[in-house]
Amino acid sequence: YRLPGFGELNWHEFFTHLYESGYKGNMVIEHEDPVFDGARRLEGFTIGGKFLRKTLLV
Repeated sequence: YRLPGFGELNWHEFFTHLYESGYKGNMVIEHEDPVFDGARRLEGFTIGGKFLRKTLLV
């Protein structure tokens, strides 16, 4: 698994579909990227969070 922004999933399309379908629930995105494991784990959270905020325009 890769952090948001590094894998194959089109996150903008994914969130657009959720929005258009009226989804109002919660979502959990887990950090399981082996590239950002161990000492780089916090860096992975930071990078993934920035990407998601940009994608969601928050």
